[in-house]
Amino acid sequence: HRDLHSFPTRRSSDLLLQHLCLSELMYNPIGGGDFEFVEIHNRSREIDLDLGGARFTAGIDFTFPNGTSLAPGGHLLVTRVATPEQANAFRAFYQLDDTVPITGPYAGALANEGETVTLKTAPDGATIFSVKYGDGRGWPLASDGAGHSLIPETEAVAGQRVGWLDYGGNWRASTFLNGSPGRAAPAPPSRISTRAFLG
Repeated sequence: HRDLHSFPTRRSSDLLLQHLCLSELMYNPIGGGDFEFVEIHNRSREIDLDLGGARFTAGIDFTFPNGTSLAPGGHLLVTRVATPEQANAFRAFYQLDDTVPITGPYAGALANEGETVTLKTAPDGATIFSVKYGDGRGWPLASDGAGHSLIPETEAVAGQRVGWLDYGGNWRASTFLNGSPGRAAPAPPSRISTRAFLG
C-alpha cells in the first residue's frame, strides 16, 4: 500500500537540502568545551524548515527532536547544554537573550585539532553538509582557542555538500570575539571599509 507519509518526508528533506546551511562553528571557545556550538541557518526567506529527525552523524551525535523547526532567515545553535543552569551560563557567556534558539545536548565534543562534522536529513539520509575543519596551515588561527569562531565564506556555502568547506581558505575567523551566535555574522572591518569606499 502507499505510504501516506512518504511525500511530506521527502519534501521536508528536499527543503533541508535546498535551504539549510552551516553558518558558524565554535570548536575551541575560551570558556571551555561547554561553550562550543554549531550554528545552522535557514537561507529561505519564506519557508519554515522542519528539522525533526535530521541527525549529526559525524563529529558530534545529535538528532533533532520531532517538532523542531527553523523560521525563515533564522539561526539555531546546537550546543552541549543539558540543564537549565547550563543554558543560563551559555546565554550569559554569549550575552544571548531568550529569543535566540538553542538546542541540545549533543554527545561528544568538537575536536580542537579538527575533524569532520556531518549533518544528514536522517541517520541514513542525504547529506545536508559535511565539513572537515582544521587548525593547521591555511586555517584561521584566531579560531583555535583565541576566542573567535569559524565563519564559512558566503561563496563557499554552495559547496557545503561536496567538500568546498574542507579547505581553510573558504573560512574566516569571526569579526568579533566569541563570534556572532544566533545572528548573521558581520563582515570583517576591512570589507566594511572597502564597501564604503567603493560605494
